[in-house]
Amino acid sequence: AIARRPAPSAARLTLASAALAALTSAIWGTNPTVLKVVLVGFPAIGSAGIRFAIAALGVLLWCWLTKIKPWPQRGEVVALGANAGLFIAQIATFTLGVDWGTASHSIVLLHTYPLFVVALAHFFIPGDRATWWKLAGLAAAFSGIVSLFAGEWGKWEGSQLQGDLTQASSAFLLAVQMVYLKRIVERVDPNRVILWQMAVSAAAFLAYSLGWEGLAAHKPGPAAVAAVIYQGVIIGSL
Repeated sequence: AIARRPAPSAARLTLASAALAALTSAIWGTNPTVLKVVLVGFPAIGSAGIRFAIAALGVLLWCWLTKIKPWPQRGEVVALGANAGLFIAQIATFTLGVDWGTASHSIVLLHTYPLFVVALAHFFIPGDRATWWKLAGLAAAFSGIVSLFAGEWGKWEGSQLQGDLTQASSAFLLAVQMVYLKRIVERVDPNRVILWQMAVSAAAFLAYSLGWEGLAAHKPGPAAVAAVIYQGVIIGSL
């Protein structure tokens, strides 16, 4: 049996955890713009495979430095596999959404995921109930999203509408994964969760890209290479 980690389902938000969440969001905010640079030299799914291969190596190094066992422990394989599946679906839709749409629309739409998180957590995470304060905060955030898109509805060009719809689905998948993560990190070390979602997705994306996107034939320039390294080391590992 896996020992449950002493992590409350709905702990109070501390200054440290709020700062870390804000830093993570800021780092994520650079991703669509950087990805646009990457996609100049790499195919969409192949670029995801490369950045998560780099990120997986970074997390593996962290596990080694902190003496955390990287291999799945008894009873963890199913949970790690399910999380990796969600991660693959979310990253694939995110990457294609950026490729088909615009960087600015992509990051705004991706950050609608808290709307879905609050709704899902209300039903699936004990103690994490939707409150009037949470709903008021979400309403304020959603009004900001609406204002950013004001005047642009119906003015999509080319594949932009397809990109926006794909990005919205990515936000929902991210919310599902976050709620699932909250459940499994109480019994699985978070470092192994991160390592295996990246390792499995890297293998899946690279295999797909080599077979169907012609990844091996691409010759990216220095800017695309630097951008994908930034994605792997900063956005992925950090």
